Amino acid sequence: VVMLFGLRFLLGLAESPSFPGAARVVREVVAPASRSRAFGVLFTGSSLGAIIAPRLATAMFSSFGWRFTFVGTALVGLLWIPAFTLAARRSPVRDVLDAARAEPAASGGFVTAIRTPAVWRSTAIIVAAAPVAAFSLLWGAKMLVGRFGIAQKDVGTYLWLPPLVFDVGAIVFGDLASRLRARSPAWVALPFGVAALLSVAVALVVTTRDPWAAVAFVGVAMAGVGGVFAIQTAVLLERMPPALASVAAGINAGAQSLAYIVASAIVGRVVSRTGGYDAALVGLGLWAIPGALVWLV
Repeated sequence: VVMLFGLRFLLGLAESPSFPGAARVVREVVAPASRSRAFGVLFTGSSLGAIIAPRLATAMFSSFGWRFTFVGTALVGLLWIPAFTLAARRSPVRDVLDAARAEPAASGGFVTAIRTPAVWRSTAIIVAAAPVAAFSLLWGAKMLVGRFGIAQKDVGTYLWLPPLVFDVGAIVFGDLASRLRARSPAWVALPFGVAALLSVAVALVVTTRDPWAAVAFVGVAMAGVGGVFAIQTAVLLERMPPALASVAAGINAGAQSLAYIVASAIVGRVVSRTGGYDAALVGLGLWAIPGALVWLV
């Protein structure tokens, strides 16, 4: 367990530059009116992986053993590197990225970014919405087992839905925000508000005793979170100087990870004390509201 934890820590450390780098690329390559749409597509990558990986890992485990499961999934990442490198080297993408790289670095870096109101506003909604995603990703399986009596080996039958709907929400709300922004930047608040409202649906799980209905409510909430993430990231980077885009995106990603850690610990504490998930689910739904209001105001 110690070795697994250590390797997982190193994996997180190594992958941490991916989102800030991706955000900077989108900021430089994609036109402002289309960035919400672009971030909606970008956010689908991790959840598509969450949909595919469990079944792929199970198949590799059955055919080749657990060791190859780790090696096989690592090979997917290694094979992606040359594919992305070739795509990024094509003109005009490479020309745009080279021009951005030639720009002088912004003074202050992290300190300047953390003092920016847009970063604080973005952090507020990340801290509000990320715990909903954390519950789906980290506690969904345990809830199905503990609340509905689903066998551990069967949870994958249900858990493909929330990440898929997260992708749909990120794409649909991102596209809608881009369309409305072409009319007026202020109109972006409309799809954002609807997405934030959907994230509250996680609290409705307490009203059902059917596992599919529970997963559907979690999926609706995840669709809202996907939309919130896509829209707020595009708006944040639009308000940041180009040289600070990666720093701002890194702060965003760090806030999300910290929210996952804290939320998971609190959910565990609440479930242990109450013996069920109702209080945690209602709390997560209500927690998403203040951060959304801060962002909108």
